Amino acid sequence: MDVVRLRYSTDWRKTMPDLRGSKAPVTLARIRRWDRWPSQILEIDDPVEVFRSLAEFEAEFEPFEHKVTELAVAIDGQIQHQIDVARGK
Repeated sequence: MDVVRLRYSTDWRKTMPDLRGSKAPVTLARIRRWDRWPSQILEIDDPVEVFRSLAEFEAEFEPFEHKVTELAVAIDGQIQHQIDVARGK
């Protein structure tokens, strides 16, 4: 959750310890609910209801997915930069 708080923070000067206890739009409870979604749809008989559930899940998950993708790209860039520096580039 520290990484989630850091990713949603608008104050780039704060460290992870500074952010502990602060609220983020994505909570641990929400992440757990997302994790349970695949097994829950197996209990739904109506295909239209399953599709509606998927649409709701996707709409709710999309902003978080975007933040995770941004973070992964930033981390990858930093790793590549460190490799280039180590190689003397």
